[in-house]
Amino acid sequence: MHSDARVEGLRGRRRFALTLGGGFVAVVGTVVGLARWDASPAPTPAPPAVGVHRDPARELARERLRALVQASRALMPSGYSNVYVGITVQDLRSARPTVVRGRSTSDGRSDVWEESLPDGTHVIYLVAPDLGVVTQVQFMARLANGDALLTDFRTRRERYGDPTGFWDCPETPESSPIRRITWSGDAASVMEAILLTPTAVSVTLVVGATEDIHHALLHGHCQAVTADGLSHWPVATDLRGEEAPFAHPR
Repeated sequence: MHSDARVEGLRGRRRFALTLGGGFVAVVGTVVGLARWDASPAPTPAPPAVGVHRDPARELARERLRALVQASRALMPSGYSNVYVGITVQDLRSARPTVVRGRSTSDGRSDVWEESLPDGTHVIYLVAPDLGVVTQVQFMARLANGDALLTDFRTRRERYGDPTGFWDCPETPESSPIRRITWSGDAASVMEAILLTPTAVSVTLVVGATEDIHHALLHGHCQAVTADGLSHWPVATDLRGEEAPFAHPR
């Protein structure tokens, strides 16, 4: 198979320190709309009274949110099965006691809660400010070299299967050029953003609503990578976007 060749071009790159360029914060309209109905599992409702009809739009919203909760929970990395899209900040703080309040995103659309793990991974939880629910989770890490990126890709493929897409996203005023890999599902999806500089490599694993992942690709002007282009990686010479701290390479 040619899957390993997709990251083979990174082998032997130098080690580095990293400042991560962001620019892949998805707008989370769907999740925000659904969370207005039910951000947490609701108790079993009483049977409706005779002659009283359920609101079809509300019931549809509940079903979509339940599907998103279940799908996103199943996609979280090991050790994070108690975290999901739609979880309240209160429940997040109970599930992840080390999370702290960070700054808001540069566009002001999301509050940020974050935690740093012993292995050097920095976890970002995007929260809808008016609702207090998590709309997206990002796992950011810098890697020691290209071999580590190859290992990372193999790990993702073992966990999620073959990717559904490879995307190159050009440099914009908001973002450095990056490559993104997607594993798309019906309700929730996974996207990994890979940022390369002449001396650095970092990865950000994103779990969020499928609509928001797709919006991020559109917002980033990303184009599908052809088979011939898989070995040609975008390299950033000017870092742009959000920044995140890292303790050490993973």
